[in-house]
Amino acid sequence: MDHFQIDHIAIAVPSLNTSLPLFEQALQATASHEERLPHHQVNAVFINGRGVGYELIEPHQSNVSLQRFLAKQNNRPAFHHIAFSVANIETAIGMLKEKHVRLTSELPLIGSFGRKVAFIHPSSTGGLLVELCEGKT
Repeated sequence: MDHFQIDHIAIAVPSLNTSLPLFEQALQATASHEERLPHHQVNAVFINGRGVGYELIEPHQSNVSLQRFLAKQNNRPAFHHIAFSVANIETAIGMLKEKHVRLTSELPLIGSFGRKVAFIHPSSTGGLLVELCEGKT
């Protein structure tokens, strides 16, 4: 059985340029990695803060669902998802499928740092989006 460990907490932001300095100050940490993820239609910045990783995600113009999510939050930063690291994404996906957990995609995607990722659909978690990431950042 694959063990799930907290990897990072993702926060959706309308603008990285505006939000990043605020989060760096609040967390007393600096950005450690920035990445453009065209497949996910976001720009992402990672901040390592005292044992917890944070990911700020900014939607591309084509990412209507994330823009709509932010609009519901009055275009303010908002919790988007929690991510867990797993040793093997295929094993984790298989285990979840056996338990009839709904995923947003049948196959792993490539996420930040080139890691394989999968998302558990919010309908299977009572409304919470959960990301699984293979390996550690």
